[in-house]
Amino acid sequence: MRVIVSLLLIVLSSVPLRGSDLLVGTWVLDLSRSHFEPGTAPRSQTRVYRETEKGIIATVITVEKDGSSRTVEFPMNFDGEAQTVTGSETMDEIRMSQITPLKSEATIKHAGQVVARSERELVSPNELRVTFESLKYDGTPIRNIYVYLRK
Repeated sequence: MRVIVSLLLIVLSSVPLRGSDLLVGTWVLDLSRSHFEPGTAPRSQTRVYRETEKGIIATVITVEKDGSSRTVEFPMNFDGEAQTVTGSETMDEIRMSQITPLKSEATIKHAGQVVARSERELVSPNELRVTFESLKYDGTPIRNIYVYLRK
């Protein structure tokens, strides 16, 4: 029994205390495991989480089916305060809250209006899942589930 407890303590002490630390790195969208309701999937998407002196910065690079691309960037602060989103025409603010060390949620705004909600979960050290919910201009609900694999 002591051996099991000792091994457990060793394993736990080697794991970062914050789930966001585990996110640092590059994540590539797995189109075969992702779901887009309604709509079409992008050609590709890569998320890069990098540590800076001010915390973790998220950069999301999307290539659409037509070949056009965009890069969106935002700081990852889990204090529920508004953070600026750059590079997007449809969102300019994100407010993030941590649910558990491996799960967070976000409210996304544009021009002061809530336009989307998302939930991000680190499913395993090598799999990240983001659920994104919004409405199309005609009121049709959007519910996309993005599955990313660590590169």
